Amino acid sequence: MGQLKIQASLSGLNSNDVYKKIGNFKNYNKYVDIVRSISVENIDQNTSISSWEIEFENGILRWKERDVFEDKDKVIFFEMIEGDIEKFNGYWKIIKNKSGCQILFFADYDLGINMLNDILDPIAGNLLLDTIKSILIGLFENIHITVEELKTLSVEEEC
Repeated sequence: MGQLKIQASLSGLNSNDVYKKIGNFKNYNKYVDIVRSISVENIDQNTSISSWEIEFENGILRWKERDVFEDKDKVIFFEMIEGDIEKFNGYWKIIKNKSGCQILFFADYDLGINMLNDILDPIAGNLLLDTIKSILIGLFENIHITVEELKTLSVEEEC
């Protein structure tokens, strides 16, 4: 069980354009080598189901997630509904500022292997952190990562 947070800043880019590019998941594999495939099924105007396959260490990580787009606030909430790990939920948030905008990514994750959490969670957390950073760098060449936080939680802390 763990949490990860990434903050990044972009100068000279419109927050609406950044929000649209972040939310256009099906084009990620054009920008990022580690993304093998993404398919998106629109459920309604603000909700979709996306299926992901990404290169992860020496294998492929697969999952499906429900994505909810709150255009007014420039937030994309995601919740894994099935996949190779137990839990992967969080959000992307785009915040307008004087020089451009800021991107905030936050996620809770759980591999679902309780006996090995203390060993595997920090490894998986670092891989997830690197994956999200690779996506951001692939999408935006002038991005500046300002915060990288990884916190692993024991069972007692999560409760």
